[in-house]
Amino acid sequence: MTALEDTKLAEMLRAETRGLVGWLLLLTGNRDLADELFQDVCLEVWRTRSRFEEGGDFGAWVRGVARHVVLRERRRRGRSRVTPWSPEIIDRLEAGQADLAAAEDDRRDAPRRAALATCLGDLDPSQRTVLARIYDDRVSHAVVAREIGRSADAVKMLAMRLRTKLKDCVARRLKEEELDVL
Repeated sequence: MTALEDTKLAEMLRAETRGLVGWLLLLTGNRDLADELFQDVCLEVWRTRSRFEEGGDFGAWVRGVARHVVLRERRRRGRSRVTPWSPEIIDRLEAGQADLAAAEDDRRDAPRRAALATCLGDLDPSQRTVLARIYDDRVSHAVVAREIGRSADAVKMLAMRLRTKLKDCVARRLKEEELDVL
């Protein structure tokens, strides 16, 4: 990883700190041990950072690393001294945590999705069709170009302009919504 990527990893890890310490506290039932294991998890995340696929669910990946650290420490210290939970129970807890994280992401992203839906509705039907073919159906620009009788470069330019238009529209709507709340 480059220095910039290292900085990004540190920021992402900082954003996960509270949830991660809570997760470790849930697994161990001991604040001091959770804090100690948190340090081990941070070191392991840093050491194995090249395994994380950028764009993936960082929180889930970090919880997976934490799970391995807890189980490793459980084997090292003895079962009851680290966590009362079996690996199977830890798996269930981790799955439940992932479900909660996904629900939180959905709740947090709801205003953005609503704004995007409104902004998409503001586009001409032909523009929505072009975007749907490219992004939903994953059809190449060249195929869409043949379908609508334009050049592939023209379709690429149209897609770029529509993305910019949608991005600006969503930002404007979110700002308006924020002002309405105040």
